[in-house]
Amino acid sequence: MPDHGRASRCGDRERDRDGPGCLLLLTARHCGLGVHRPRARADGRELVVRRTEAGWQVDGEARPDLDAAREVDISVSPLSNTLPIRRLGLAIGESADIVTAYVRVPELDVTTDPQRYTRTGEHEYLYESRDSDFHRYVTVDEEGLVLEYPGLFTREEG
Repeated sequence: MPDHGRASRCGDRERDRDGPGCLLLLTARHCGLGVHRPRARADGRELVVRRTEAGWQVDGEARPDLDAAREVDISVSPLSNTLPIRRLGLAIGESADIVTAYVRVPELDVTTDPQRYTRTGEHEYLYESRDSDFHRYVTVDEEGLVLEYPGLFTREEG
């Protein structure tokens, strides 16, 4: 089960530029039909996650345990919520269950993470982990980008 609380701790350390912390560099490329190449670096280590027509790979190794996943969910990035929100196109009151390839940072390990999204308002979704009691109401803008993910992320203006 993913540790959803990890994201806020890493995020807090990242803001402390003078102290020890977590630096995450994330690069994601769409390389043709169904091919995604997210790359994450944390604390000097690198992780490459690929989804191709042949399936998922993590650091070049086949990961058939991730086959049910459609998106990558990176613990320290609210952009990960935007991907399914946009893809699902839920109407208010609709729900959808999905599975993601969940990347914990700074650990850089990858596991499956069953999730549920319910659209509760024009700009609000209920995110629920289906293998724990973790849930949050997430507020997004008109493009589906996260504005507020209570306890984890708040978009800063400027």
